Amino acid sequence: RQPSPPATGDLADEVLASIRLFPHVHTINCTNAGRISGHTLGHLRSLTRLETLYLVNTGLDDGGLHQARHLRTLKTLHIGHTR
Repeated sequence: RQPSPPATGDLADEVLASIRLFPHVHTINCTNAGRISGHTLGHLRSLTRLETLYLVNTGLDDGGLHQARHLRTLKTLHIGHTR
C-alpha cells in the first residue's frame, strides 16, 4: 500500500527534496505549502532545467532565500507572504 500524497498546503521539505529525482523538471509551484522551509532549496541544485519556482505563502526565510543563489538555471522566482 502506497502512502497518500500530502494535502495542499502540507507539502513538507522531504517531499520537495525528493523532486530532485526528476531532473527534467522546469517548474515547481509550492504556493501555500506553509511547511516548506528555505534549507530545502539546496536540494534542488541538481535540477539543471529548473527555470521557475513559486514559493508564495511558505516558510521561506532569509536564510532559505540565500540558498536560491545555487539555482543557476532559475529565471523566475515568485515569493511573497513568507517569513
